This record gives sequence, structure tokens and C-alpha cells, in this order.
Amino acid sequence: MNILEEANKAVGGDRGEAYGHPADDFQKVVGAANALGVNPLSGPLHHSLYMVLVKISRLVQTPTHHDSIVDIAGYARTYEMVLEREEKHDFTDGGNIVLTEEENPRDWDMRGVNG
Repeated sequence: MNILEEANKAVGGDRGEAYGHPADDFQKVVGAANALGVNPLSGPLHHSLYMVLVKISRLVQTPTHHDSIVDIAGYARTYEMVLEREEKHDFTDGGNIVLTEEENPRDWDMRGVNG
């Protein structure tokens, strides 16, 4: 089975049954994010909060799904890690951490993305 077949099986099978149609699942998450003022594109802190909302939305559908509970804890830890980095640098830019050249793991630029 190739990766596309595996993904199709997951989305159309167990996960589809557990979480419902993707449009409905995504709309619940977007609704929760909008209500709480969470915008995943506004920086790493909001991204981690958004991912927690994804997992909460899924727990509403499948309250005993252990992986979602573990994932929430994992995203809470990533939130803490972002805060730790902010404290280390003591500066942010609109919720985005400004990395030094040495810390930035990318060797590509964002000209096509940022204008």
C-alpha cells in the first residue's frame, strides 16, 4: 500500500468514522479558534493553541481517544518551549519569536512569502 492509499484509508475509514466529515471537523475547530481569538498564522504560540483546539474538537467526537489526550499534553509542552525561548531572548515580534541567524534552521529565504 502506498502512502496515498494509506491516507485515503485513514481519512475514509476509522478517522472518518470517529471525527466525521473533514469539513465538519475543520469548521468546529475554526469556530472555536475564532471564538477564542486564536489565529494559527499569527505566530508559534497561537499555532500550538490551535492544535490543542483540534484535539479538543476531536475529543468531543471521541471522548476516550487516548492519542488525542496525549497530543494535547504534547502541544501544551510545545507552547511552554516557545515561551522558554521567548524568555531566553526577551523579545518578540507580534507573537513571533525573532531568531538569530545561528538559531534559524532554514537556509532558504521568505521572499516569495513575505513580499
